[in-house]
Amino acid sequence: MRLGRRAQEKGTLAVKLHSAVGLPMADMNFKSDPYVLIQFAGEQKKSTTIRKNLNPRWGDPPKGEHLDLGEHTLADVLSHPLVLRVFDEDKKRFVDLSDTNHLNAG
Repeated sequence: MRLGRRAQEKGTLAVKLHSAVGLPMADMNFKSDPYVLIQFAGEQKKSTTIRKNLNPRWGDPPKGEHLDLGEHTLADVLSHPLVLRVFDEDKKRFVDLSDTNHLNAG
């Protein structure tokens, strides 16, 4: 793919987080307190924690929760993975509820 000068133009990268389905139980109450950690090109954002839920919904459907990952060039977007991980928030430990997901635009 040939991008030329456009590859260095900057724009804001944002993720809209909607929902997860069928998360494993991580707490003694047979529920989880999930949140999503999103990583991209050195930036990291954490979603809101949804308490006691195995099928969480973030934000107000259909809008979802908006997470701004900052300004990046098109070349950055095409060359770095977007990593999403779902965790259980616990005061004593963090439990990874998902396999790591890498999304590539290129």
